[in-house]
Amino acid sequence: MAAKKKPVFDYSICIACGICVQACPVSSLELQKTDVDRYKKAYPEIAREGCISCGFCATNCPLDAVIMVEPDENGNLVLPPKEKKSKKKKEAKKAAKAAAANKDSAENKEIKEEVK
Repeated sequence: MAAKKKPVFDYSICIACGICVQACPVSSLELQKTDVDRYKKAYPEIAREGCISCGFCATNCPLDAVIMVEPDENGNLVLPPKEKKSKKKKEAKKAAKAAAANKDSAENKEIKEEVK
């Protein structure tokens, strides 16, 4: 019988938004891993036993930074080889910048109209 898949987090993509933690129906994830970057942001990790392998964390992650994998022969969870996932993160950052720029230009337009 195959082992149940468990979530593995790709911290090179993860932005520590916490959506995966909120999606977990059994509260087995927590934002507590702080040794990922120099800013000591809290990133998700499996905090307690009880993961039911539902995959809600992976399905709800907006950047696909959570991958469901089967444990290897030693019971270790290993992130599969990198694919072109960083492209999705770049696209998300680009969209966020564009949205911010649009907001700024709209605000500047309102200010100019108020000054007139």
